[in-house]
Amino acid sequence: MYLIRYFIFIVFVLPKFVVWPLLILYRLYLKKMGIENDFLTRWLKYLKCFLLQKFKGRGYLELIKQNMDEEYAIIEEKTLDLLSFQYFKSTVQLTEEFRGEFPREWEYILSKGKETFGESCTMIVSPIIFLSQHLEELARKKQVIKTTEQKEAKWKRAEE
Repeated sequence: MYLIRYFIFIVFVLPKFVVWPLLILYRLYLKKMGIENDFLTRWLKYLKCFLLQKFKGRGYLELIKQNMDEEYAIIEEKTLDLLSFQYFKSTVQLTEEFRGEFPREWEYILSKGKETFGESCTMIVSPIIFLSQHLEELARKKQVIKTTEQKEAKWKRAEE
């Protein structure tokens, strides 16, 4: 019985009254000194990034779409322009074409990803992930057709 009480004290009570106030004081000290990218802050950002990858909550695409305003419709239109009605294109091919033909939009997606998730989430921030999830959403809206050949997604524009 005493072991259970000690365990509860160590796991629940001690962090609440000792560790959290120390972390808060440390963060206030860093803010006062003007230090933005210390060891603890980097690891908290990495942890946030990891949790966003594993447990997406509202979802990656919705979080970035929320920050984009009317640019999202422009990116959707340009993505559809890259697709043809006759031939399928792979996701990698489409992202490379998008990067080559629309570098401003590519940088815009990258900047919005960094703004939404922070600088440390390089894996999540990638415009390639954004475009692949965007294509999945377009497939749900029946604007594009998706096939999978040899574990690779291929896309073409749906007939209107």
